[in-house]
Amino acid sequence: MTRLVFLDVDGTLIDHSQRVPASAQEAVRAAVDAGHVLMLCTGRAIPEIYPDIWDLGFTGIVASNGAYVRLGADVLTDVRLDAAQVAEVSGVLDDLGAHYVWQSPDAMHPSAGFAQAFTELAALTGGQWDRYLDYIADYTREGLPESSSKCTFTVPSATGHDLSDVTGALAGAYTVFAGSISTGAGVSGELVANGVSKGAGLARVVAHLGADVADTIAVGDSANDLPMLAAAGTSIAMGNGTPEAKAAASWVTSRIDEDGLARAFAHAALI
Repeated sequence: MTRLVFLDVDGTLIDHSQRVPASAQEAVRAAVDAGHVLMLCTGRAIPEIYPDIWDLGFTGIVASNGAYVRLGADVLTDVRLDAAQVAEVSGVLDDLGAHYVWQSPDAMHPSAGFAQAFTELAALTGGQWDRYLDYIADYTREGLPESSSKCTFTVPSATGHDLSDVTGALAGAYTVFAGSISTGAGVSGELVANGVSKGAGLARVVAHLGADVADTIAVGDSANDLPMLAAAGTSIAMGNGTPEAKAAASWVTSRIDEDGLARAFAHAALI
């Protein structure tokens, strides 16, 4: 039976060194060879997906937490915040002393503070993020975009603010998830338009293909994966996942560095 599989990227498919573990590479290729349809389902935008990830055989992507969905060459969803919304959110984040980056299918617009913090993080982690910084360089633009799929931000602890200050200032006008990647001490978050989520992206792909949601499998590890885990027929959390992700899943595999994805695929009878 053909299954439709949705995979988170950070902490699920790629590890802290920005690489796909060998066991995960083998598992993905084996599942594709077995006839299953594999989709990336990530908070990352298209400019943040390394070519060697695509080379594993993914059919499409639910990107930017569901704001952009592409199946093959067909774009199924492309929800953008407009220039006025981008300016509003940026103003709130600036007032709170946050660092942020606007992510779209074709460009990345980091604030000066975000770019500097990420460069410092790469140095502090022994170059683990150098690959990421090098890859997105060609897509990086200055200033605010005219439209954007998503905003990722970090509120440094030194500001005295937290995620509730961001959501409070925006008064429910947007959907905010706790972030899984931080550029340093503090809290991080991810912001998209209301109604956008990985779960909604999964549902869009299922509807387009005329598939049965019971035949879908989702694997993730963090807050933005919760809607995806809830929407899938079978949900699996990584052993390195958050307590909330583990509680939301029907099964918990081992950590990413302990062959977690390969074990998840074996459990789901994909390989």
